[in-house]
Amino acid sequence: MFCFVETDAELDPQTVSLLTGVTVKRSFDRISVDGQLSTSDTFYCLANGAAGVKVEPESADELRWARR
Repeated sequence: MFCFVETDAELDPQTVSLLTGVTVKRSFDRISVDGQLSTSDTFYCLANGAAGVKVEPESADELRWARR
């Protein structure tokens, strides 16, 4: 399975890593085929900051962004 997340918001690498870990545990890690987890799932997050909006770590904006 492949997952691509793209945003024009600016995100710190640590924020992306934290949110990716939480999101993957709630989605990818719950999917199994014949009782086995996939070993080749891939998740990409691309954040270019073009919108001029910065999502600060540990902020309300970070929580809102994570729910999308």
